[in-house]
Amino acid sequence: MNKTQFALQTSRVSWAALVLTLAVTGFSISWILAVITLVPLLLSAHGPIKGSIRGHQWCAFAVCPYFMYGVTEEVEQLYIPEVAYSFTTTVIWLASMVLFIAAMMHSRWAAQDKMDAEEASNAAQ
Repeated sequence: MNKTQFALQTSRVSWAALVLTLAVTGFSISWILAVITLVPLLLSAHGPIKGSIRGHQWCAFAVCPYFMYGVTEEVEQLYIPEVAYSFTTTVIWLASMVLFIAAMMHSRWAAQDKMDAEEASNAAQ
């Protein structure tokens, strides 16, 4: 498995973890909240599912608010004693961080592979 395939598999796993966590958390509160939180991830699903370069770039862009939410909630849980700890915020910020890194690395490495293949085909002609 080369580094592009590893980044693709990592982005798929972290995308699925993030979607499942948000769906379970959102549907336990309100189905409207779940739909609102899942829309950006579902719109950018073409990247992790199909492995497209542009889809991964959009996915990395769409996952940033989830990272900010997860980190903010995690800090709030750690530093305010009245707030109960929830493991879902840890999963949200970790999965969004891994998804961002994997999506950016996949888009970079896939673009490099594409350019190398074009250069090789041009050199063969």
